[in-house]
Amino acid sequence: MKPFFAAIALIGELPDTVRDRAIIIPMRRKTKAEEVARLRWRPFLRECLPLRQQAARWALDHVESLGTAEPALPDVLDDRAQDGWEPLFAVADAVGGEWPDRARNVAVRLSGSREADEDSMGVRLLADMRSVFEKRGVDRIPSAKLIDALSGREDRPWSDWRHGRPISARTVADLLRPFGIVPRTIRMPDKSTPKGYRLADCRDAFSRYLSVSSRNTATATESQPSSGDGIRNNGRPVADGEPALRPGNGFGGGVAAGEGQTPAADGLDEYEAEERAAIQQEGGA
Repeated sequence: MKPFFAAIALIGELPDTVRDRAIIIPMRRKTKAEEVARLRWRPFLRECLPLRQQAARWALDHVESLGTAEPALPDVLDDRAQDGWEPLFAVADAVGGEWPDRARNVAVRLSGSREADEDSMGVRLLADMRSVFEKRGVDRIPSAKLIDALSGREDRPWSDWRHGRPISARTVADLLRPFGIVPRTIRMPDKSTPKGYRLADCRDAFSRYLSVSSRNTATATESQPSSGDGIRNNGRPVADGEPALRPGNGFGGGVAAGEGQTPAADGLDEYEAEERAAIQQEGGA
């Protein structure tokens, strides 16, 4: 299949499948103090017509050499970025002069720091999910509470995911499924059993896909007591003067046993045992 390009201008985020294959040119809305000449379509077309004709003629003259060109590709670009930039490098090499170097410098600036995993919405959701766990100091959270927390971030797309509506529980589940994270029945302090997520089920994905630098610096001891949206200290709500979650495995996910308590022999606390029973009962229903 021959490469082709299409221009897309929008406010917001591109779908992952498009973004990974795109050359992103960041743009900013002008301020009231900035003066920019208005673009009028018909005069613009008239002014660009000679350039279009020259470009078309140049392409016809070089189509054969461009079709067999194998331009050098900067190693700093990932595979998809190299695929996107390769035909542009071929054009720059054919033009010669300063353009081969300029093209590669621009490519490195625009796409060199991009890593497909870090740019994906799924990994962004993982990072924000870890932040929610750490800020609240909990080891499980219902899907509804997680969505409320995600939607409260104005610097993220979750509150305006589609047509002005926040991201749904189903979409969250779809984004997390490739990482091996799925919603499950969880047992809460009030004995309710909503669908949600456990920190223990997320740690592997956190360690594999999130860098240390992307961690939220909030700690469990700094967070405010939760309003029943998670479990602390071996399944019991944290009381005044009682230690909150002790960092475990580097993600604030360890569970500190309360004073005088010992972990259950089978490694499950009372809520986890009830949670397992609820899941088994649900599966048999």
